Amino acid sequence: MPAVTKDSGETVVKFDSVLTNLGNGYNPRRGEFVAPLSGTYFITFSGLTFTGQNMFLKLKKNNAMVLTAYAMGTCGSCPFSMASNSGIIHMTKGDSLHVALTGGLRNDQDENYTSFTGYLLYLDPHHHQRDITPFL
Repeated sequence: MPAVTKDSGETVVKFDSVLTNLGNGYNPRRGEFVAPLSGTYFITFSGLTFTGQNMFLKLKKNNAMVLTAYAMGTCGSCPFSMASNSGIIHMTKGDSLHVALTGGLRNDQDENYTSFTGYLLYLDPHHHQRDITPFL
């Protein structure tokens, strides 16, 4: 179940259930992914609203918004609404990503309605085999 903390008026979503973390780039205590290698990454995130609450998610790279997702808590006959977004993002080693939240976010124990996923698509050309060996 993700925990949340305030960050300049927004809430940083901390995904405490980590399924895979090769390279240890994701820090669940901070809710932050730090790129262990420079390259192009595929990133996706999602969330489910509480009944009657709107949800606005922002994916931030180095604290600058790069992607958003919005859902209304009541939409027709559905009491909940899901939002997600995905993107291909270039990151330099040490760049950070996190998901920020405004509004309600639902995630019941063992249900994992809320998620944050990413993986490296392409390394920048200047990397050598010694740079990637710890991640193989």
